[in-house]
Amino acid sequence: MGLRAKSGHITSAFSQAELLVALYLGKIIRYNPKRPKWEGRDRFILSKGQGGIGLYPVLARAGFFPESDAFRRNGFDLRQTFR
Repeated sequence: MGLRAKSGHITSAFSQAELLVALYLGKIIRYNPKRPKWEGRDRFILSKGQGGIGLYPVLARAGFFPESDAFRRNGFDLRQTFR
């Protein structure tokens, strides 16, 4: 994603990869991708915005949106998924 966009902080994505995979794909946090506003969900706050390119592929793999949206489209807006 970063290479295609010619922008982004790749090292930020790499530094959080294990954490994001453990949280979302290891089922440590509670979430339901079909109900992103579910009251019982856990909340994850990513404080380093430049790490977003590491978060998008994990959320896609977790089922929040199609992987093609995260990987193939520049300008993809994650906020649309949670509105």
